[in-house]
Amino acid sequence: VLFGNAVTGFILFTGKAPDYFVNPSFRIKALLLLIGLSFQTLVVPAIARRETPGQPSLLGKLTGAASMAIWIGVVAAARWIAYR
Repeated sequence: VLFGNAVTGFILFTGKAPDYFVNPSFRIKALLLLIGLSFQTLVVPAIARRETPGQPSLLGKLTGAASMAIWIGVVAAARWIAYR
């Protein structure tokens, strides 16, 4: 799924790259996407190793909430690209 999204996203981007690049919503999406990918590969696994299965700590819950907020931001920014 991730590979398919990356390929189709790249194809869609290349079709109108100059228009997308100056779109503030696209820039926000790209920034949030980089933050989200970094967060998922660096922070989430480190926190998950510290957790007890079935008993998430406050830090674990905050990490989950932060992750959800980032990805909701990516989706919201993506939806706004068409309106800018």
